[in-house]
Amino acid sequence: MKDMVKILRRVTVAAALLPIMAWGQSMDPVVGAWNVSASLNGTPLYIGIMTFHSGGTLTEFDTAGTNSAASPGESIDSGVWTQKTSGSYTFKAENYVYDSSGNLSELATVGCNVTLGSNQNSFKGSCTVSFFSCSLSQCPGALQENFSYQVIAKRF
Repeated sequence: MKDMVKILRRVTVAAALLPIMAWGQSMDPVVGAWNVSASLNGTPLYIGIMTFHSGGTLTEFDTAGTNSAASPGESIDSGVWTQKTSGSYTFKAENYVYDSSGNLSELATVGCNVTLGSNQNSFKGSCTVSFFSCSLSQCPGALQENFSYQVIAKRF
């Protein structure tokens, strides 16, 4: 009987603390799904859907756009994000690029700095992407190309 009372006390304490613990975990304004458009000096590069997950990870699925290196295919982008200041964020992501035969050919890495709009339903910023040669035996390999571009997004 004493063991049962101890178990019930622990369950009661845990149940009482759950609302307090949940209240302490506020949602960051960047968390959620975003429609993203990237451009290079006004020329469209790609569009995509980017999801910032609570806890600091992100995923993005985008079109190859005008990036011939990404055609015919690339993997989903995976990465991490951090808040720099209120409304200002940085993120890093990478994905694999495949040639027309489906062979692994490049690794694309991107780093971005973005700022949320005042209504927290948009963001804009700048990114730098680097393409490295990549194979199963060596990845990343030599740097093939890198450039900077602009990104804008609206909440999905």
